Amino acid sequence: MALIWSEHYTVPYFMVNTREEIHLSSLMEILIMASEHQTEALGVGEDKTHAHGVGWVITQYHMTFTRLPKVGDKLELRTAASSRNRFFCYREFWVLDDQGTELAHVTATFVMMSFSTRKMVPIIDELVAPFHTKEEKTVLKFPRINKMDYTDALMKPYRVRYQDIDSNHHVNNVHYFDWMIDTLPLDFVLHHALTQVDIRYEREIQYGDTAESLYLADPKDALATHHLIRHNDEMNTEAILHWAED
Repeated sequence: MALIWSEHYTVPYFMVNTREEIHLSSLMEILIMASEHQTEALGVGEDKTHAHGVGWVITQYHMTFTRLPKVGDKLELRTAASSRNRFFCYREFWVLDDQGTELAHVTATFVMMSFSTRKMVPIIDELVAPFHTKEEKTVLKFPRINKMDYTDALMKPYRVRYQDIDSNHHVNNVHYFDWMIDTLPLDFVLHHALTQVDIRYEREIQYGDTAESLYLADPKDALATHHLIRHNDEMNTEAILHWAED
């Protein structure tokens, strides 16, 4: 049975937007922080993984929201490494308010990346054994992200700064959320709430690169937005965000 880690967190003012909701990037930062606390407590934290010449990299997220937490909300963050196979580890995250109501549920896919080759490698059993994760042969299926024609999409460039990169020496994946949401019309963001996010990471972006964030409205669904991050005309990340009017 997978081990569930739980910790409490109060949303500070510097993590919220003008709607007083936590930034999606900040929410993912505190969830990943909770998972890192679990790995450290189990003795397989960053020092241990780096000693093997590897690091954990997220390749995909599926997120659903009842609502985004607001400033001052007292949260319970829960996480568990739910299953794995030879190359992929799946981790669940839950965000609950102080009444025990689930505000968000996130499923993430992690892979191990070799620092020397910058490629995915088989998961090292020693680094996952303490989680008591269920081992399966199947690959978890995530919602499909439809391919779009971004020829006429709105585009904004973002040069990767030193503070954008992490200990794996590439752009921390949470910054992609800021780049994507920043392309949306302000009036849309002010009057809509996120209900679901599906995102897939394909290639790294590194220090000094200039990434392009592209946005398209869904022609068939006014409450869905499509997003692409690219560098040198190669796709790095794609996503679809679902919204509700409020």
